[in-house]
Amino acid sequence: MKHEQYKLTLKPGQSIKDIEKMVDEIKCACWADEVQISGFGRHVYVDIYKGKMRTDIPYQIPEQDPKGLTVPIGYDMKGELITLNMKSDNHTYVLYAGFQGTGKSTALNGIIRAVVNYPPEWVRLVLIDLKMGNEFREWFDWPHCWLKATDPEKPELKHTLTMLNAEVRKRYKLFEQYRVKDIDGYREKVGPMNYIFLVIDEYAELSSAADGEEMQKLLKRTLGIGRAAGLRCILSTLRPVADLINTTIKALFPDRIALRVATALESRIILDTNGAEELEEVQGRGILLSGAKYRKIQTMHYIEGKDYGSM
Repeated sequence: MKHEQYKLTLKPGQSIKDIEKMVDEIKCACWADEVQISGFGRHVYVDIYKGKMRTDIPYQIPEQDPKGLTVPIGYDMKGELITLNMKSDNHTYVLYAGFQGTGKSTALNGIIRAVVNYPPEWVRLVLIDLKMGNEFREWFDWPHCWLKATDPEKPELKHTLTMLNAEVRKRYKLFEQYRVKDIDGYREKVGPMNYIFLVIDEYAELSSAADGEEMQKLLKRTLGIGRAAGLRCILSTLRPVADLINTTIKALFPDRIALRVATALESRIILDTNGAEELEEVQGRGILLSGAKYRKIQTMHYIEGKDYGSM
């Protein structure tokens, strides 16, 4: 894909929205397949792409910082791999949304595969697969897996969320005891403490479960206090509706990924802007919102059971 970038300086009274309204005209004038507008203050960047994004991108585990928590997100339009270091406080929670067949579960499994490349002493998994365990079964026997829940109608779901909340609160008591603020301070002053990596596939099922409203509140409370205690979360949903993805949830998830959705309203619920409803019908094609910037992405094709390297 050919890439060109132009820098514009806005005139007094102009805003970036004035340039965004001209995307169709820019496409026609430049014979572009994609145009992305970004910028801050008076400076605006117009990125022009000619050609099509790849779809046949094989999965690979990214180069990992042994003191970080690097997960792969996909490739951008320039063909560069996008990763998030979820050890950073800027990328602690990631929200995925998109309707059936768009590649959410494949992307989640690819992220989990990168996480288990770290030793269990560094990160432990809490897997909530409300599709009866069908999506995450590959990971249940790994030493990283601490807690799991697969059936929204069984007590194991409430038990898992309760145990997770209790562990977070236990860690805060340790922080108070040793006079540190977070997991990094504890490691430096006291000793090892692993990250807790929570992955939820189909958040919408949580609301329809027994005691669903109570468990949603418990999850939000746990996420609200979990960052400093080393909690990291990937949450996925098939139904991005306002009742589920409300302002409270969105505030907790500054990093959001929308694969193809049905309507512009659903796109706005996830990304606060239109666009995800117009994505090509290609599995794994999406839009990433991170650091207040939007990027079109293509997630990698993870194959269950394939050997992608040892731990």
